[in-house]
Amino acid sequence: MSSAYAQRRARLLDRIGAGVVVVECGREPRNPSGHDTAYHPRPSFHYLTGFSERDGVLVLSRSSEGETKSTLFVLPRDAKAEMWTGRRVGAEAARELVGVDEAHDLTELDEKLPGLLRGHADLYLEVFEETALRAKLLGWCNRRVGAKTPADIVPQTLHNLTWTLAQMRLYKDDTEIEAIRAAVAVTEPAYRRVMAECRPGLTEGDLQAVLDGGFLRDGGQGPAYGTIVASGDNANVLHYVNNDQPLRDGDLVLIDAAAQARHYACDVTRTFPIGGRFTPIQRDVYQIVLESMHAGFALARPGGSMDAIHEATMARLTDGLLALGALSGSRDELLEKKAAGPFCPYSICHPIGLNVHDPSPRLDDAGHELLLQPGAVFTVEPGLYFPADNAELPAHLRGLGLRIEDDLLITADGYENLTAGIAKQPDEVEAWCGG
Repeated sequence: MSSAYAQRRARLLDRIGAGVVVVECGREPRNPSGHDTAYHPRPSFHYLTGFSERDGVLVLSRSSEGETKSTLFVLPRDAKAEMWTGRRVGAEAARELVGVDEAHDLTELDEKLPGLLRGHADLYLEVFEETALRAKLLGWCNRRVGAKTPADIVPQTLHNLTWTLAQMRLYKDDTEIEAIRAAVAVTEPAYRRVMAECRPGLTEGDLQAVLDGGFLRDGGQGPAYGTIVASGDNANVLHYVNNDQPLRDGDLVLIDAAAQARHYACDVTRTFPIGGRFTPIQRDVYQIVLESMHAGFALARPGGSMDAIHEATMARLTDGLLALGALSGSRDELLEKKAAGPFCPYSICHPIGLNVHDPSPRLDDAGHELLLQPGAVFTVEPGLYFPADNAELPAHLRGLGLRIEDDLLITADGYENLTAGIAKQPDEVEAWCGG
């Protein structure tokens, strides 16, 4: 397990030069009854270690002479605690598993951490994460300002590690891409089942149960984010999560749901007819959204950008809105005014990875635009939304809401659609629905 993570740690130290990095795993959440709940490690910690036990701390450092050191602190073995909350690896096994120079029990953190900071003028933290350790670190550094020798120096310059890691995480390595593929492999059969089982008389919650159960049953870690099952006009609420309404024949249902695997997410949306077949107007709107998606795909290549994909997609949506009668006027003027924005009010693309919305830095440290390169994984998710209570819309559009979302991987000569196996061509969608 350790090689990919060791390479990431080395790349991080290369980026920062001399300094010390402290990364926390995070504390396991509890529900109001005091019982442990589902836990996932802080993405930055998992990205650098592949280790997922709660409360761990990673310390990396490079001296001005180029000497590096990696130290991991983990929960100690404790038979009584492990009987309640699960097995712990322990320091020695963690050192081998993660591939760090040293590993210690977390109980030794207060004793050993000051020594690991000493001699370094620069400290890299996730600055805006309010944690007990962060407060302790800053307080300790503030008290140690009177260094008499270079070896006594403690960090006095604070850097935001989140920004540095965001640029690294934008481009996925092979281990990360394999994990995202694993999430997709769990997601696809869930969509097959939910389209096949969808019928009038069920509820949105019934479909959510099919999806969320599949994400666990087929080897995932459950949903990567809150499952959205939005039928009829509910699809015009972008982050609808009530999932409690009955499914009506003749309506569409928009499902935005995907699995998580190995702590990595994919992100998928499909919209399909509850009764198995699109009406003519539903198919017309669906085709516009689909064509806009392909307009974005055409710009997915090394050297391109998510912003350019967004603009191409929105241009095609504008054409479609003109054809539907939802917009009128000069195409050029409408594009200049971004008139399609109210009908699709979000960015068409966002990176995915350890977060379903992974960090999305636009510039590097020198202020240059970060362009698409092999390893970038991101969504393309156009939609059109026509709320039922919008009296300015043509009557035949009111209450329709559609979104289609795929996940693209930039390759050396273009892109791979990781979620292409989940039906989205109208005829194929109807076939999956049994229509």
